[in-house]
Amino acid sequence: SSSRFRCVDYDVGEGSALHHSYLVVDHAVVCDQTSEEYRNMIIFASLMLLVYPIGVPLAVLTMLGRFRSRLDPKNLSELDAIKQRQNDEVLRKEPIMTFALLYRPRYWWY
Repeated sequence: SSSRFRCVDYDVGEGSALHHSYLVVDHAVVCDQTSEEYRNMIIFASLMLLVYPIGVPLAVLTMLGRFRSRLDPKNLSELDAIKQRQNDEVLRKEPIMTFALLYRPRYWWY
């Protein structure tokens, strides 16, 4: 959530214009672009914003793609394809298939 990067300012002393800014969720981390720890955390989080929404679906698609011909057997009616998939030992052994077999054969990638 956005609170992960929210910082809180503390005055150094009364009458002073100086202040220190710390991460709300971890006051050991100084919120300053010169802080290597804070900068690395921002870089990592920004990278993960790309990796998660793109990388996870791509990984699932790749894993399912290996079984494309078993998930959507050609030249079979949809009902026959579903029956064949349910009896396929190779598909039953793969954990990802628990998810994939919920969908109709032609939507194996969905």
